[in-house]
Amino acid sequence: MPENIAGLFSITDGNYSRWNYEYAYTWGHWFDLSIFNPFSGLGTTFWTNTPWLDPGALVLQLPLAALARITISYLIHLSLLLSSLYCLGRVAGASRLAILFAALVFVVMFFPPFTMRWNTIVHASIAPFRLVTMAAANFIICSLIIAAHGMRRHAFVTAIAVGVMALFWGVYASATYFIFDLMVVGGFAVVLLGSAPHRMRLLASAALIAAAFVATGMAGYVDAL
Repeated sequence: MPENIAGLFSITDGNYSRWNYEYAYTWGHWFDLSIFNPFSGLGTTFWTNTPWLDPGALVLQLPLAALARITISYLIHLSLLLSSLYCLGRVAGASRLAILFAALVFVVMFFPPFTMRWNTIVHASIAPFRLVTMAAANFIICSLIIAAHGMRRHAFVTAIAVGVMALFWGVYASATYFIFDLMVVGGFAVVLLGSAPHRMRLLASAALIAAAFVATGMAGYVDAL
């Protein structure tokens, strides 16, 4: 259902997301936050996106039939989010059955075509890159949990490595919208701080991830927008 609100890259926003990748790859420079080009503007009307580390965007450039590219793209986006949910559940101590249940609830409630049945939010239909930024945010939360509760010898190093890599992944998957996911990450960091057995390790990890955020140039990107 390519033109249905519960379809794949559907209606105006979904088609625009696909078109946005085309002009980003044509006029943008890889791993450059300043991808302003002849079609750039403010907000989402002319969205200065950074799809460099979004595999679901890259696959749309393959020489395949349009529906095949779109379907593969959606499966990639979904698999990345579900992988992050699995890792988040495991480091938080959830059982595999609980993680599977949570993943199925997400698919049934928020993924096309099920959104047509429930009238739930259709971001996964019109803006599947949001699944990638959510996945990156989930991995950052994983890193904070490891820093706060990890008992292994190299927990601190692991937390920083996972957090910084996830941060860069989110920035270069969709910098504009990743900002909103980082607000959620910040909320989880505050919650963890209230009960963390290793508060200093958590604070140090969060500070280093924040420093990496500044180093990406995101402050200038947001200011330009």
